[in-house]
Amino acid sequence: MKAKGASRYRMATHLTAEFVKTMPAGLAQHALSLPEVCAFQGGVPIRVEGEILGAVGVSGGSGEQDVAIALAAAASLSTEP
Repeated sequence: MKAKGASRYRMATHLTAEFVKTMPAGLAQHALSLPEVCAFQGGVPIRVEGEILGAVGVSGGSGEQDVAIALAAAASLSTEP
């Protein structure tokens, strides 16, 4: 789910989570009900030559560990910073 959310919405899921926190409660609830929206830490899109080719999703550690591993995995496959 983390990888699907990051790929579909073209942003890391930890950033989605931070964005959702800024919304009024009703709007946040609606946003989280959209298809494949994921607000858990650990999903990162893979970018190659300006295109999103997929994403990586990591679970099993703390949120911070999941983010760090997902960022490293995506960076090893990406051609962009």
